[in-house]
Amino acid sequence: MIKNIEMKRYMLFMPLVMATLLFSCVSSKKFKTAQADYSSLQLKYTQLQVDLNKCNDEKVELNSQLSGMGNDNTLLKNKIADLNKQIDFLKENNTAVLHQLQNLSVVSSSQAESIKTIASAQTEREYRIILLVLSWNEIEWLPP
Repeated sequence: MIKNIEMKRYMLFMPLVMATLLFSCVSSKKFKTAQADYSSLQLKYTQLQVDLNKCNDEKVELNSQLSGMGNDNTLLKNKIADLNKQIDFLKENNTAVLHQLQNLSVVSSSQAESIKTIASAQTEREYRIILLVLSWNEIEWLPP
């Protein structure tokens, strides 16, 4: 009876063992193909990691440059604002001088217009000089 039970177990498990062995085996061609695919994917993954690191390094460098340019831009805007204040002061000064000249009885109205034209031309020249200085400074501030 014990032999009979062992025989039944043997008959039940043997087909399962055979099926497992039969279907779990892979041909050597498929195995080599899978190994080659894995190797290829591993190389691509490594290359993509290197590319990602390069991109991250470039991003850090560009952010640093952007920050520096933002500071330069702020300095230039402040300088422009200061120069605009100087221009306004010069215009006010020229206007005050013109009013003083108009109030003098010695200066005629045609002479006052002539003085006004000269003062306006002087202001325009000063404005152009300031713009020239600004453009020259911008050229010096540009990174190489």
